[in-house]
Amino acid sequence: MNLKKRKSMKNSILILSILFCCNLLCGCSDSDETDSRQFPPKLISIIPKAGSTGGTAIISGVYFSETVTDNKVFINGVQAEISDATNNRLVITLPDNPNGEYTVKVSVKEQTVEGLKITYATAPAPPELTVLQVMPSSAYAGDEVLLIGQCFSSSVDENEVTINGVKAEVKEVVSSSQLRIIIPDTQEGTYPIRVKVGNKEANSPLFTYLHIITLTTTSLTPITGNPGDEVVLTGEGFGSKPSDVKVTVNGKEAEVKEVTPGTLTIVMPENEPGRYPVVVTTEEKTVDNLSFTYLDKTTYTVATVAGSGTAGSANGTGAAASFKFPETLSLAPDGSIWIVERNNAVRRMDKDFNVTTVASGASFKSSYSGAFDKNGNLYVANKDLKNIVKVTANGTTTVFTCQTTFSAPMGIAFDNDNCLYVADRDAKKIFKLTIDGELRMTYDMSDEKQGPCAIAVDKKGRVLAANGASFKLFMFETDGTKRTIFGNGIKPVAETYSDGEPGDLSKATMGIVFGSLSFDDSGTLYFGDWNCHTIRSLTPDANGDYSEGTLKTIAGLPLKPGKTDGAGQNATFKNPAGLLVNGNIIYVADEQNNLIRSITINK
Repeated sequence: MNLKKRKSMKNSILILSILFCCNLLCGCSDSDETDSRQFPPKLISIIPKAGSTGGTAIISGVYFSETVTDNKVFINGVQAEISDATNNRLVITLPDNPNGEYTVKVSVKEQTVEGLKITYATAPAPPELTVLQVMPSSAYAGDEVLLIGQCFSSSVDENEVTINGVKAEVKEVVSSSQLRIIIPDTQEGTYPIRVKVGNKEANSPLFTYLHIITLTTTSLTPITGNPGDEVVLTGEGFGSKPSDVKVTVNGKEAEVKEVTPGTLTIVMPENEPGRYPVVVTTEEKTVDNLSFTYLDKTTYTVATVAGSGTAGSANGTGAAASFKFPETLSLAPDGSIWIVERNNAVRRMDKDFNVTTVASGASFKSSYSGAFDKNGNLYVANKDLKNIVKVTANGTTTVFTCQTTFSAPMGIAFDNDNCLYVADRDAKKIFKLTIDGELRMTYDMSDEKQGPCAIAVDKKGRVLAANGASFKLFMFETDGTKRTIFGNGIKPVAETYSDGEPGDLSKATMGIVFGSLSFDDSGTLYFGDWNCHTIRSLTPDANGDYSEGTLKTIAGLPLKPGKTDGAGQNATFKNPAGLLVNGNIIYVADEQNNLIRSITINK
């Protein structure tokens, strides 16, 4: 082959090589473009295979897009929301569909495939509070029991457990399905154990409460009576014969007549009228939760001893004398009764009911109360003059000076130590002062509608107080602590007026009290209920507690004013103010009748 031909062949081979390389490069480029295109997705599974609207499902497969919006899922033609996407998993929220089986269709960049199935069904109800088992199924009070169930609270305090209405202690929350409780004391029997969590409640299978017999008293029949009456106590653990048990009332032993497993019959011993605890004792135990009230056979007779009934200031004997708004009565050392009138005067009445005027005039104005010190001087509270005036036996008056000032002094009293107590209505305080004017203590009533108007001090130094707006009787302990003895704070009317029950003054009502309160030697308090027109007594219980005592209307007709004498239950008064107990006679300042009345206590 000549040189020219060989050169031409080499050129041809070079051209063909260049074309082959171009072809090869173009082929590689075509292959790359084909790899970047979206392949149709392939579906492997859907979990769960059954669900309900709003539930979550996971679709597994290949060729999904990692961009959420590139993927679309349809169930029964309804598009599902996709919350997460990878190339092999889609997380969806099941769209709204009725119950049934449906095909799942998945589309990725317009490449669509279907084939998976999902079943729509009603969603199961959430678990409810349930008590399935009690272990053991019977126990005594104080035993530990395990409750097995579900949906107990993880907090001890949020699980409320009761047996026969009695609260049980939840000792431990073992888990949401187990509670440890302590069995409370209740009546023997078989009951469900009730568990309450929030507003959910559930009862257990029946649980048997095993009862240990111990001395217990539950009732007394009757609860009132007289010495010698037979009374039946109910309860248990009394023993089998009378000698097994001892019963005392107010410390006095009662005769035990009969004993049965559930009753004890006794004969009431001698006691004064009043309410006393009934104490039952066996070898093992003593109980004193019941009380018996001895009835008061006392009668009361009302008479008018001084005053004409017409307002005035005439001196004289009995009906020849006249008064104007007599407020308080105080016993003088010579046995006479001194009467403080709101008509700005102090009067004196001797044992024969001769009435004279001791002092009057400018030293007094709206005088509401008076009391004697141990030296025989009368101290008078002048509301409008805002002072206390001392009146000597011969009628000399001087203003009492002390370490405090007054706003509206209305009540006054002395204690056994000759300390003076002043009830200041507008200051809402009671001041305790020495006879020299030194301030010893202040009793506060600022939380009441009105301050004190009438007071008395008992032998223990406790102060009882009343007013015209609180409709309660109060007592201050010696440390100044205030207690309500009785009264609901509502002004009584005829239909609501009540003395309550012996030992239970929760329903007793209280009216307005002005003037003075008065004690007898036994500690019984007497007072005039001014707007209710009655005279009332309050006897403390055996422990000296007035709030647990006996309240009694001894004279007057509730909310029926008048001036009739006679038996206490038939007599009438009109706004009785201060009282004075002197032996077996109670003297009453019958304010609006302008009379001095007496009530004889007939025992």
